[in-house]
Amino acid sequence: MSRSRDTTALAGASLGAGVLAYVLFALTTRVLGAERAAPVSVLWTFWGLAGAAVTFPIQHWMTREVAAASGFAGLRARVPVLAGFVGAAVLVAGAGALLLRDQLFGDHGVAFAGLVVLVTGGSALMGVLRGGLAARGRYGALAASLIAENGLRCVGVGVLMALDVREPVAYGAA
Repeated sequence: MSRSRDTTALAGASLGAGVLAYVLFALTTRVLGAERAAPVSVLWTFWGLAGAAVTFPIQHWMTREVAAASGFAGLRARVPVLAGFVGAAVLVAGAGALLLRDQLFGDHGVAFAGLVVLVTGGSALMGVLRGGLAARGRYGALAASLIAENGLRCVGVGVLMALDVREPVAYGAA
């Protein structure tokens, strides 16, 4: 794929992923109502923050290291450092969500705090996936991963809607 086609594919996929995120939350709000969808909205906001603080740094670090250093072999030696970063991010995010669960999520117990932990860990995995794809120059697959992430969430919400599920935690899990 040419550089301009790579850029166009990534830009289009980013736009498409944003549209799918909007569709996802519009459907969630329509099914649950604004008040019951509020904790899901907080989780979605955290997902955006986790993307910026976890996914993108890991993705760009991997891409840069593979290009500038010793390839993927050099990355393998740094897995313990990456695992420490991810572990710390998961612990801080989970503890913060647990301590602030009433203010952030209302009376949903620890479920949404647990989802924050999963979102943080998942954001790290997405960073590794996307970093590996970018380092290999697989920008079409990287673009597809952007669309697939929110596309799969839309499918999950569609299934919940078809089953007439009205529990906010289920929509947060989707």
